[in-house]
Amino acid sequence: YTDICDAYYNALRAFYDNDCEIRRHEVMGEMLSYEAEKQYRVRAMKDELTGIGNRHAYESEIAAIKGECENGRVPDDITVFSLDVNGLKHVNDTYGHQAGDEYIRGGASCLEKAVGTVGNIYRIGGDEFVVIIDANKELMLEYRNKLKSRIEEYNSVEAYKLSMAVGESRLNNPNGVRGSISDWKMNADMDMYREKDGFHKANRRMPNSAPYMP
Repeated sequence: YTDICDAYYNALRAFYDNDCEIRRHEVMGEMLSYEAEKQYRVRAMKDELTGIGNRHAYESEIAAIKGECENGRVPDDITVFSLDVNGLKHVNDTYGHQAGDEYIRGGASCLEKAVGTVGNIYRIGGDEFVVIIDANKELMLEYRNKLKSRIEEYNSVEAYKLSMAVGESRLNNPNGVRGSISDWKMNADMDMYREKDGFHKANRRMPNSAPYMP
């Protein structure tokens, strides 16, 4: 009888140990799958060249802001900065695309140093960046000045002199009336293109001088 009980116990234990081992592998597989999916989601939201948010991440935030607008939860001073790196085609054509990539990375680095702790930065196209930030008019001027300082620091040590056209728009107008999301983005783009036009006009007038810095 004792031998039968021992055999039964050993068989049961072996089954239990084997079952635990199987379950352990299943749990490890689930954890690895979860971690892999999480890493994939993070990578899917990152721009490979610069490491900042990409267009997909930007559009996700815009969708979230639209939802918050419907619920009245958007901060009064939410602002969008539209930015474009000036002269990227010239850098690509003159020094090669590797230099152009470094030029773009330089723009992203300056943005991160200027507003990375207070706003969300995205690269949404080849030389196009967007920053979404909660900032009143005084803070917007402060952040513009910080970006200008970071660009000046960059240009003091780098071979390719960086310049960025910047436009801005607040979701609420000066009277506190909230506009549409499409107008909000369009106004920032139009403001940026006005500044970019000034860059091109200045460089046509002074072809042999250093690039115009807005």
